[in-house]
Amino acid sequence: MTDGNVITGRVRNFMQKAWHSQTVENTFWVGAASAMSALLGAVTSGLYARTLGVDEYGVLTLIISIVTMMVALSDLGIGGSIVRFGSEMIARGDENGFRSVLSVALKAKLVLSGIVLVGAVLFLNPIVGMVFTHVDSSINSYFLLSLIAVAFGMIASFFPPIFQSHRQFRTLAAVSISQPLMKVVVLVVFVYAFMSSSLRVGDALWIEIATGGGLVVLSYLCAPRNVISFRKADTQLRRRMLSFNKWLSLYYILNLVGGRMDLFFVGGLADARALGMYGAASKIASIVVIVTNSYLTVLLPELSSAITPEMIRKKQRHSILIVSLFGLGILLLALSADLVVAIVFGPKFVGTGTMIRVMCIGLLCVVAAYPLNATLFAWNRSEVFPIMSAAGIAALIAGNAIFIPRLGALGAAVAFSLSGVVGILMSSVIYFLHLRRRAHESTGHTV
Repeated sequence: MTDGNVITGRVRNFMQKAWHSQTVENTFWVGAASAMSALLGAVTSGLYARTLGVDEYGVLTLIISIVTMMVALSDLGIGGSIVRFGSEMIARGDENGFRSVLSVALKAKLVLSGIVLVGAVLFLNPIVGMVFTHVDSSINSYFLLSLIAVAFGMIASFFPPIFQSHRQFRTLAAVSISQPLMKVVVLVVFVYAFMSSSLRVGDALWIEIATGGGLVVLSYLCAPRNVISFRKADTQLRRRMLSFNKWLSLYYILNLVGGRMDLFFVGGLADARALGMYGAASKIASIVVIVTNSYLTVLLPELSSAITPEMIRKKQRHSILIVSLFGLGILLLALSADLVVAIVFGPKFVGTGTMIRVMCIGLLCVVAAYPLNATLFAWNRSEVFPIMSAAGIAALIAGNAIFIPRLGALGAAVAFSLSGVVGILMSSVIYFLHLRRRAHESTGHTV
């Protein structure tokens, strides 16, 4: 065989092994569940909108947005800590160590959730009542009722990282689509079986509460035994987890604050039409992020459970194929952007396709950074994530301020991709610096 045939054969053999690896299958299950959840969510929104009417649907949207934010605030990296340290303990066969990880995480979760709920009652409730009374006089009572759904959401969010740590991705996929599926079934039964179209916001919130409770029960039944643990963890493990988590917390706060800043800039620096067109492009981009994030969901526990450098390198090599496939899909989206916009949003959104093509540059950068960021995660370098997030947000703010006045909504798309480019550059620099440091440490030298 010639050298070219040998190389081609090795590449083909590598691609076949990577394609048939468990990683691809797990990514498929999580990605399919994400897409199904998004579809069911759209159906639920449509049913709510048709049965509530415009005014009450707006109130429900506001309440659900607050619920989602509060559930996110009750985590702030705790789930990531479970994935990081729980995966390692499972890979080592240390069941007691895994229960200790859950114990530290559960105690932190209970404290943080309690602070969020008490803070909501003391501060957010009166603020909502004062600011939004012109929207609906009952909004204060709706908000108090929604706190039950918040509590269920906080409990339910504890379980997905446990499934990730055990690499039970089929179970994770099934559980993740259960709540949106239950919502659709309940709404269809309510609307069509009882022939009722007089749904109120309070009724919708009870549906959210009931399906949230169902999600908690299903998650607990599907979880491994002894998942609720208050086992006393050793001091070293507790310190490692809390040190790791404090940086993840800052990272999540930065993302929560800066994640949708582009829409505020477009709304403030452009007109309503520009906001609508960019909102449509942003919706397509968010779907791409949701689908591709399915791979990150799989990759984080896999790299965290890779307890030797060779195992990490093997996972990194396999990641090349999957990232390349996602990249190919993003390129196809860029080529067919106008057609996608015409099918999804209609002829009034002509011009949005150009924004999507520009945003695809940033999306490619986001996906390409997944293996680098997941490896840094597995190396316990959580302190770098707030730095990378702050750099991306700074680029987003600067790009929006510079380009929107000149290019309108297209300028926001340019800023989005600029943020992605800065992100991949930061990830690459930090990754190779830490790689060099680890290489020196392994040979007994210092940097």
